[in-house]
Amino acid sequence: MPGLIFGVSGVRGVVNSSLFPQDSLALGLSLGNFISGDIVVGRDTRKTGDLILNAFVGGLLSTGNSVINLGIVPTPTVLLNTYLLRKSGGAVITASHNPLEWNGVKFNDRDGIFLSEEEVRALYEIFEKKDFRIAPWEEVGIMECDGNGVKRHIDRILGLIDVEKIRERRYKVIFDGCRGALCSPAEELLSLLGCSVKILESNREPEPVPSNLGEVRDACASGDFDIGFASDMDGDRIAVITEDGKVPGEEYTFALALSHIFKRKKGKVVTNLSTSRMAESIAGDYLIRTKVGEANVVRKMMEVEAVFGGEGNGGVIWPDMHPTRDGLSAISILLQYMAEEGEPVSKLIKRLPWYHMKKEKVEIGDKVDLERLIEHLPRGEVRREDGIRIDYGDAFIHIRRSNTEDVIRIICEAEREKTCEVLLERARKALSLND
Repeated sequence: MPGLIFGVSGVRGVVNSSLFPQDSLALGLSLGNFISGDIVVGRDTRKTGDLILNAFVGGLLSTGNSVINLGIVPTPTVLLNTYLLRKSGGAVITASHNPLEWNGVKFNDRDGIFLSEEEVRALYEIFEKKDFRIAPWEEVGIMECDGNGVKRHIDRILGLIDVEKIRERRYKVIFDGCRGALCSPAEELLSLLGCSVKILESNREPEPVPSNLGEVRDACASGDFDIGFASDMDGDRIAVITEDGKVPGEEYTFALALSHIFKRKKGKVVTNLSTSRMAESIAGDYLIRTKVGEANVVRKMMEVEAVFGGEGNGGVIWPDMHPTRDGLSAISILLQYMAEEGEPVSKLIKRLPWYHMKKEKVEIGDKVDLERLIEHLPRGEVRREDGIRIDYGDAFIHIRRSNTEDVIRIICEAEREKTCEVLLERARKALSLND
């Protein structure tokens, strides 16, 4: 069983196996020692959410920090509200796309941006030392419940899009949020956009990848819907399902959204090293790549004043709304793209270049030497800032340790499927030799 994972994406573990209530209490105490002031919190719909949230909030209150509890809301809603309400920081109880037995905590600063790698390391040191500052009883914090977080989020998006143009189309939309935190907000937003909405109450695995989306795919194949959307548990990643029941893959969400935004607003665009090269075909020399992880992408976006960003996992980052991956933003942008072009999403996808991409994850020991893998792969242009990425004329392969699971991730993309297969096989063999 994997242990507690502490990284740039926060903390994750299997509840009552590697993540216990006392860990959550210690995490709340740690954040309360790291940040002073009011903290905004929320959670996704996992069964263990109350267990982990209550212990975490207890830790925060014990340090004298007060808490604004938004309830069950998407992760980006917590980040946006931290910024809008001018609070000192925030935390979301979620394990995002991980299986249901997992849970965890994501941490953000006063600007509604996830903590940097350096800040996470500093927080981890506090957690490890367990030398917490505790407030006397008369100075402990209090918790206030705020039910308007989602409304603020939706209102901000409605102010950025052409609502009437989307309403004119009267789209029929099906949404599969795996019973997660985005289901209710998505239904509310889509209704305000004049769509007829069906919420699919599926029990699938949370990650919105094609292998998990059979039920919503089949629903779209019936011809009853203009588009389908699927999200993970905390609502920061979106996959698209076409009107004829095709699931092109989560890489297409960012590519489609970028196609629309970049046409309207030229400027620098940031994505990670694993994202499809469709991004280069759209943004060209404006594109900048950085390490995987929303925190890394957002901080690079702020550094270069990017107009847009995202990741190939279905994450869209629209800084005009807020610099965070946001499922509601992705849905809104894609509907406006369809409405303005007067085309179904299947035809918009056909405008993009076609690449073969394969993603695998390998469970392997901590001692694997990623640098040695280069010896077993064809020569190319090597980047080392996040594992090993090797670029070729018609392909790339990226091998790195996951931020959210105890695995090695392999992402390969090429113009020809055979090239992908050969690179993957050589990577698998190299990893087995290193194990």
